[in-house]
Amino acid sequence: MAETLEQKNALQLIEERFASYGIRGLAEAMRKLIADNSDASGNVSESLVVAGLRKTPEYQRRFAGNIERSKKIKEDVDAGRQPRYGLLSEADYVKAEEDYRSILSGYNIPGFYDKPESYVNLIANNISPREVQARAMSAQQASSSANPEIKAQLKSMYGIDESSLSAYFLDPEIAKTALKPIAASNAATIAAAAQRSGLQLTQGDAERISGQLAPGTTDIISADALFQQTALTAGLAQGSVSGEAATVGTEDVLTAAAGNVEAQAKLAKERQKRLAEYQSASGMAETQKGVVGLQRANL
Repeated sequence: MAETLEQKNALQLIEERFASYGIRGLAEAMRKLIADNSDASGNVSESLVVAGLRKTPEYQRRFAGNIERSKKIKEDVDAGRQPRYGLLSEADYVKAEEDYRSILSGYNIPGFYDKPESYVNLIANNISPREVQARAMSAQQASSSANPEIKAQLKSMYGIDESSLSAYFLDPEIAKTALKPIAASNAATIAAAAQRSGLQLTQGDAERISGQLAPGTTDIISADALFQQTALTAGLAQGSVSGEAATVGTEDVLTAAAGNVEAQAKLAKERQKRLAEYQSASGMAETQKGVVGLQRANL
């Protein structure tokens, strides 16, 4: 039976639609599905045709991230849980890829992500473009030659060496650790700032403090700002010139450097106390010098 005009139009429209997704070579499969899903007058059920095309190997390779999402959905349903997330439409899937590509092109991270297959794990794990940007920023900050302390802390705390930094931050399958990549980067940044300023800090404390300062999945602690401010105030966590113990600690210095108002107030109070001590000690020294001088003059 010859193709009807409606069938020819449906073939052209569906073929163009799938070509826009990067899927070609399905003309014969499309014709068969169109023929199988047309009524006696030749009217085509496009939704049934598309549903059939979604079962083809070509489609499932192209939208492999959605296939993985469907497996996670099934796991949740089988376990009696509410699915964590649903499937993306083809348009949303392609848009997510475009967003990833646009974001990552602005970062010097070789090997990530220059083809659709690169985005499968990001989409499969529901990593938003905003989180990808935050991860890319963390990867760039950690790999910067200006921050060797962060790289050293990532290696010491989590066993992440320089060669695997990009993969750790940008591949969800590789980065399956107890701590998520951005949280690990923030904790390493906190630990590096403490080390650089001569302050003592355990890994647990670094993770706890970073969790307080940057609780969101896309919150990044700026290394440059933290290093600069910590270096200026680290001395307040050490004993004063008079030998009196400090009333502030390492955590106060770090959280104040990151903008915590309460910690900043504690540091300001400690600074004022030490200034008063210094002025008092300085004035006494001058008085003693004057007395000694007077006595010498009277001799």
